[in-house]
Amino acid sequence: NLKLKIKKETRLVHRKAPGPKKASHSKFTSSIKHSRAQVQETRKKKRIKQQEEADLYKSHVKGKGTSNRKERGSARERMPHVVLSGRLEAIRSEVENRKDVGPFLKPVSRTGLPHYYENIKEPIDLQTIREKNRKYEYNTADKFVAHFELMKENAIKFNGAGSMLAREAEEIYEFVERTVEQNRLEFDEMEDAVKKQMTGRKKKKSKKTGSSSSSKATKMNTANVVLDGISTQVNLGNLDFGLGGDSDSDDS
Repeated sequence: NLKLKIKKETRLVHRKAPGPKKASHSKFTSSIKHSRAQVQETRKKKRIKQQEEADLYKSHVKGKGTSNRKERGSARERMPHVVLSGRLEAIRSEVENRKDVGPFLKPVSRTGLPHYYENIKEPIDLQTIREKNRKYEYNTADKFVAHFELMKENAIKFNGAGSMLAREAEEIYEFVERTVEQNRLEFDEMEDAVKKQMTGRKKKKSKKTGSSSSSKATKMNTANVVLDGISTQVNLGNLDFGLGGDSDSDDS
């Protein structure tokens, strides 16, 4: 029998005492916290945006169907011509936000380009369109679109077809025309409402005129009466004394 002798060795392992955390670890932890804060901030903004969109949709729906007068807006804001004007202004504002729309925002300067008005007899611009719309001069969407077509024709005539301004004016006109056509049914309903509104005003005026003329006729029905030698004019109104008709007196 072979006897194996195993030599046991005892090794002492010296462990270092834990020191302060490394800077890299602290930086890593702070970056994690920062990224979490960014995620939370992004989520918060998203929730706020969703809430605002939901509130906007609710206010739009209530404005059309609710019985709450405060939420629907004032009576003037619900009048057909005001509703049509607001819808047209929304389209005009979209045009105003275009990147290269600058030359079309205001009337051309008479001092800067005096010869412009010698060539262009009917100038038009976005500011003028806004003023006309505020005065409710556009009772149809087609009249509104016609002024953008005029703007395009003026740009082509003065700057030349194919120029930068002519192309921008063409794109503006195409956008306005396309937007109106895509919502033609809505605009037709608003225009019909405006026509009914104007017709109703004319009828009211005619009724008032008729009543005033009848009152004047009533005032004209007078007679002179002499009492104790003094002549007095008496208003008889609509009383019928049977003059010229059948007499109540007995001929027999």
